[in-house]
Amino acid sequence: MHKSPKPVRKCHSCKLNLGEHCGVYPDPHKQWQSGKCPGFHNEEMYQQYLEDLEKHPPDKEKERRRTHARFARTNHPPSFMPGFRVPRR
Repeated sequence: MHKSPKPVRKCHSCKLNLGEHCGVYPDPHKQWQSGKCPGFHNEEMYQQYLEDLEKHPPDKEKERRRTHARFARTNHPPSFMPGFRVPRR
């Protein structure tokens, strides 16, 4: 089986499951081979993950570019962001 960063079905209720990847492990499938993932519902590991996020916050410029790219081709602003304007150069 090929390695994938996507969480497996058993990860659905874990706090470290970020949808497209696990917050801690690069290969979640391998963690479940021993019966149970060591990070599954592990509050200590989740708190450590949150502390690491606080130390390295997401890049605001990168988030702005992502938002711009997502809505640049639409004719109207998204309904969940009232007053949102796509910045023009």
